[in-house]
Amino acid sequence: MRIALICPGETGCNDNPGCAIITAGVRWLLGQAFPGAVIVRVEMLRDNDGHWRAAATCDAAILCGNPRITLSEDAWWEDGILDRLVALQAAGIKVVDGWAGACIGSMEAIEGAAERLLNHPRNRRNMGRLAKLSGVIARDPLMQAVCERAGISSVMLPCSSWWAARHYGVSGKAEKTTDIVVLGPNMPLDGFIVESGFKIIAPTLGDYDAASRAGLDVELISDPPSLLAAMSRARRVLSGRIHSAIPAASLGAAVCVASIDSRALTCAPFGIGIIKAGELRQTSGPIFAPAAEPYLSETVAVLRKMMT
Repeated sequence: MRIALICPGETGCNDNPGCAIITAGVRWLLGQAFPGAVIVRVEMLRDNDGHWRAAATCDAAILCGNPRITLSEDAWWEDGILDRLVALQAAGIKVVDGWAGACIGSMEAIEGAAERLLNHPRNRRNMGRLAKLSGVIARDPLMQAVCERAGISSVMLPCSSWWAARHYGVSGKAEKTTDIVVLGPNMPLDGFIVESGFKIIAPTLGDYDAASRAGLDVELISDPPSLLAAMSRARRVLSGRIHSAIPAASLGAAVCVASIDSRALTCAPFGIGIIKAGELRQTSGPIFAPAAEPYLSETVAVLRKMMT
């Protein structure tokens, strides 16, 4: 079997390693569902005609994660790419939008947020495109609600990033020795983050520069396997990045997510704690809790059914 893995290409220290972590989880799950499959990587972030010709040689294709339904300005990976997917499907290739997300800039009631997202012309257009594919896997309750309101059959599964550490060969250490903050956008660089004594990690160069300017003792770790290895030794992790939080939980840490928008709902299936980023200035601080481990067999079964 040949599978087109549609994902971001090589990333560097300027980029959020969460994109690579999402892809790593999908890649590992595909190996469980289709042992021995040939994987053809196709660029997700920009149109590449040669890559799509390669995708056309495959039996199935999967678009890897990231918010699909948002109120942001048009971007290739949220719009034009879906025409490419529909064309592959029309050519007889089984196409799945894998772990699609929805994002709105506040943690509001899901039904109201779903309605607001579907009032956006691009989102209505894209839901029509998604309806033509072999399957849609939602990664969060808001994306699932959007699909339901649009009449699209979808399955909500725990985010693929839970299985990223297995792809990289990283396992949780028996002896947990550190408490970690993984910085993210719009996290306050004072309050709990400074007073807790936690080790502070910046997953992007932008996060590192902002923390350094604020006078914090911070370490830049943007390489996904290195970031996962650091979290494998953690007792507790406060993360401003959901795709650092979920792998940290898979490695045995008690985790809390600092939320800036509805993407934090991706953590809901795991029971990971959520705190609004602004509340980190309060003395009570985050509540850390271990995650509920998802059922691997259910996820693998869904992939097999959708892609064959």
